[in-house]
Amino acid sequence: MNIDRPELLDRLASEYVVGTLQGGARRRFQRLLRRDASVQRAVQSWERRLTPLAAQLSAPMPSARVWTGIQARLRPASPEEVRASGGWLARFIGWRIAGALAAGVVLGVALMQVLPIAQTERVAVAPGRTLPEIYAGFLQDAQGPVMLISSPRHGKTVDVKLVRSVTAGPGRVLELWALFPDKPPLPLGVVPASGKGQVALTASAEQLLASANELAVSIERPNGPPPERPSGSFILRGPCAKFW
Repeated sequence: MNIDRPELLDRLASEYVVGTLQGGARRRFQRLLRRDASVQRAVQSWERRLTPLAAQLSAPMPSARVWTGIQARLRPASPEEVRASGGWLARFIGWRIAGALAAGVVLGVALMQVLPIAQTERVAVAPGRTLPEIYAGFLQDAQGPVMLISSPRHGKTVDVKLVRSVTAGPGRVLELWALFPDKPPLPLGVVPASGKGQVALTASAEQLLASANELAVSIERPNGPPPERPSGSFILRGPCAKFW
């Protein structure tokens, strides 16, 4: 693993801390982390930036001007554009992991700028950046952030990462919902109660989430067809943002 380029090291360290660095890339990075001081410093830097989020995130919503600041930093980029521009990160650890990393980095920037995160429809990407187009959200409860959600704009999967576990109760599962301002909630699938996982969608994220303004999680009974509506109140909830 070549860590001589500061940008590569910083991106790998950010994904390692967020938890989206996976497989062989994560194992190679862990080996470097044990013996390389520069890798240790990069990880510690990201831990200092992201760890306080759990203590600082709360219910009040910031003004829309916060997202205007994010728009000045971020610019849209498709997978084809990333590959055409070299796509070194995608080639190094694979496109799926690169997309997850981008989601983590973008949300890390957003969360550091937005404590707490605000409801929005679209977040542009600043000129010069090459990030994949994703839908993303950070779901929280009364105690703070719980679940990181990301899905490629034209993909049919949702990646889920929990920063702390959720208790669904015996014989119950956690159902992820897309919420809309003008129509009933849409069930997306069952998400894990801890760690990380992936949900298969019935259509592309663009088709299902284009007009969604929030994501939420409820506790439901397992098996059977997807519920038509939540059986109770949502235990987690957060904005659904478009990053492009």
